[in-house]
Amino acid sequence: MGAGCGTVPFHSTKFQNRTHPWYFSHTGRDLGAPSSSPSFLERIVAECLPLYRSITRVTVADGRSTSFWLDKWLPGEPLATRFPALFSHSTRPHASVAAVVSLGLDLQSRLTGAAEEELRVVRRFIDTTSLSEGGDRRSIDSPSAPSFSSCAAYRALSPARPVDSAACWTWSLRIPTKVKIFAYLLDIDRLSTRVNLFHKGCAPSSACASCGAPETGRHLFFDCPRAADLWAALHVPIPVGSFSIWDLQTPPPRHTGAWRVGLATVLWSIWKSRNDFVFNGVAHSTASTLRRAGDDLSLWRWRLRPSDREPLDRLRSSFLARAVT
Repeated sequence: MGAGCGTVPFHSTKFQNRTHPWYFSHTGRDLGAPSSSPSFLERIVAECLPLYRSITRVTVADGRSTSFWLDKWLPGEPLATRFPALFSHSTRPHASVAAVVSLGLDLQSRLTGAAEEELRVVRRFIDTTSLSEGGDRRSIDSPSAPSFSSCAAYRALSPARPVDSAACWTWSLRIPTKVKIFAYLLDIDRLSTRVNLFHKGCAPSSACASCGAPETGRHLFFDCPRAADLWAALHVPIPVGSFSIWDLQTPPPRHTGAWRVGLATVLWSIWKSRNDFVFNGVAHSTASTLRRAGDDLSLWRWRLRPSDREPLDRLRSSFLARAVT
């Protein structure tokens, strides 16, 4: 949440369980009413009360810790927002629900016509409100209405983000963690390709060591003649333009779960073959790259559920068959 008042109400549920009742019940004033010489804690709580109230809704019991005007304890917005004319005539804007139900509203002696109209509606609310023993319950103002907590408050205040399905697929694969990280970095173009290294000033050239073209992630894994031959052997068409690696067409035998593991393994094998050529001068053919991928699948098949191993074995066999054709 950052520094300042944002950390106080949502640091933990203790804000609601301890600070909230202390501030509202033991200052001798109405809820949130400022004192003549507020303490440091009172100032922080007072600054954060509008935010706290904006994301919460109250189920009233005894009404002692709920603001009649400023909390959302009836359907809709706070009464101060729904009845602005009447609220502007209130002499106790911070009164609790319990105080108003038992003692009535404190208003200026002369009301405008609009305030009179609103007063008739608000009085009906007061007359139909019955209090009970027990503390008021505060929850997050959302359809699921979870109890107030630091986690629920953070979610309420955080902007909604779309689910990254590609990342979910990457991290769900039953392969070594280093290969998951590799696949994720490849998919978001953050691998140490020569173009990326050259852009950072970490490489003297951006040229592909194999063919001399700029070595982007797409070029290295899909467009370079060595990579293109491999995908042609697997009968996997490469889309035009940018795409997620997980959007590549599943080749026969078709099994999506096995294919994603196999795809990550083939890409990992291309990466290792490239590094072997760059750092050791050892060139690998399409057949040797596929055989290396097949060897890795043999090692990793035990990570998969038993029901997924047979489809993976069929995929591995298809890789090896392409390696000898």
